[in-house]
Amino acid sequence: MTALLLAIGAALMPSAVSAQTNSQIFTVRGVEVDVTADGIQAARRQALAQGQARAMRELLERLVLPEDYGTIPPLSAAEVQDYVLDFGVADERTSAVRYIATLSVRFRPGAVRRLLRANGLRFAEVQSTPLLVVPIWSAGAGDRLWQGSNPWLSAWIVESDVVELVPVLTPLGDLEDLRDIDASQALAGDPTRLRTIGERYGADSVLVSHAVQEGDPDVGLGRVRVESRRYRGGRLDETLADTFSQQQGEDLPALLERAAAAIDDRIQEAWKRENFISFDALQRLLVEVPVAELSDWLTVRRQLEGLASIAASDLVSLTRQRAVVDLAFYGSIDQLLVQLEQRGLLLTRQSGGFLGNGTGGTNAGPAGVVISSQGASGPVPGAGAPTAQAVSARRAPEWRLTPRQAGGANSGIEVAPITGPQSNAPQPQTGPQGQSSDQPAGPIQPGPLQPGAETQPPAISPTVVQ
Repeated sequence: MTALLLAIGAALMPSAVSAQTNSQIFTVRGVEVDVTADGIQAARRQALAQGQARAMRELLERLVLPEDYGTIPPLSAAEVQDYVLDFGVADERTSAVRYIATLSVRFRPGAVRRLLRANGLRFAEVQSTPLLVVPIWSAGAGDRLWQGSNPWLSAWIVESDVVELVPVLTPLGDLEDLRDIDASQALAGDPTRLRTIGERYGADSVLVSHAVQEGDPDVGLGRVRVESRRYRGGRLDETLADTFSQQQGEDLPALLERAAAAIDDRIQEAWKRENFISFDALQRLLVEVPVAELSDWLTVRRQLEGLASIAASDLVSLTRQRAVVDLAFYGSIDQLLVQLEQRGLLLTRQSGGFLGNGTGGTNAGPAGVVISSQGASGPVPGAGAPTAQAVSARRAPEWRLTPRQAGGANSGIEVAPITGPQSNAPQPQTGPQGQSSDQPAGPIQPGPLQPGAETQPPAISPTVVQ
C-alpha cells in the first residue's frame, strides 16, 4: 500500500516523458524561404529569421478567431526567437548570395499562451479527432469517387497536408476503401458504410463533399457547386452548401484547391468558436480517478497535461482503488468535456458532490494546490493548502474520469511523430504529424537540440543554384 502511494505521488511530479504528450498543434511545417543577400551567411540569417516570423504568424492565426487577426501583435524577428523551441531545415540549396530551404518550426506552448492571454486574444488549442473527407466529383455523366480521375479528391489531398485544429484526412483509394463505400452509398449517407470507413481511418466524423462542375473552365467560365454533409457515427450532423466561380487566370485544379481550402476554413473556424478558452471564470470539479494499477493514474495524468484550460490539479486523497483530484479549469463544463474527449478521457457524472467556482459560497469548491504545473500559469487565485477539516468536509466526488477503451477513435492522445503515424488505421495520403512541448520532446530532425537551435538532416547536401 505504502509503495503504491509513494509511486503515485512521485508520478504527480512533472517528467520529461509527460512533456512529450503535448499536441502537435504548436509545430508549423513547410515554410519555404528564398532570400538573396550580399553573401550566403547573410542570406541564410535573413531567410531563417523571415521563415520563423512567418511560422509564428501562421501559428497564431491557427489558434485565434479570424475576426481577431487584426489585433495579433506584430513581433520582430528577435522577439519571435523567444517563442521558438527548435526548428529543422530541409531541401536546402545555396549559391554565393542566395539561400533556399523549407523550414519546420516548433514553438513553446506556454510562451505562446502567455502572449495570447496578455493581448486579450481568444484562442483554441485543443485538437479535434480527425475528419475524414470523402470527395465525390461530378462533371458530365456519373459521380466519381474511386473510378477514373477525381480532381476534387486531389484538391483535398493538398488541403490535408496542413496541421490544423481539426486534422483532415483523405482516403487512399485502395481495395479496402473500394470495399467499404462507393459514390452512390456515400451520397445516400449509408450509415453502416460511413461508420466502417471512418472507424478504419480513426476518424471522429466523415465529410461527404460532393462537387459538381458547371460552366466551361477551359475558357475561364467554370464554376463548382459543392454540398458537404458531415456525419458523426453514421448520422447526419450538418450540411454546408457553397458555390465557387473561376477567377481570372485560375485553372480548374486551382479553383478546386481554393474551394477545398474555403470549406476547410469554415470547419476550423466553427471548431475554434466552440472551443476557445475563456479565462474570465475559474471553475472546480472534484474528480474520482480509478487506480487499480499505477499505469491507470499515469495514463490519466499524461492525458491531462498540456491542456491550457486546466489551471491546477490538487491531489485530495489516495487509496488502492482510486485517486481523488480537485481540478481547477477555465471555460464551461461542456468545453471541458469536449477537450477531455479529444484527449481520450471520459468524464462522467456521479451522484453527490459539487461543481463550484472557487470563489466561496455554499456551492464553491475547496481551495486547491497546484500539484502538476503543466498547463497552469501559476497558483489558482485564492489557493492554499487545504486543512484537514476542509478535506474531511468534502462530499463524494461528483465526477469520474477514466480513459476511453482502447481501439476507439479517441483512445489515447499520442499524436503521430515526425516520421509517420502510429496507428493500426491506414495511413492517409497526407496529413499533420509531429508533436511539441515547452521542453524539447525530441528534435524535428535526428540529433540533440538546444532551445531555439536549428537542426539539419545529415543526408541533405546543399545544391548549388544559379
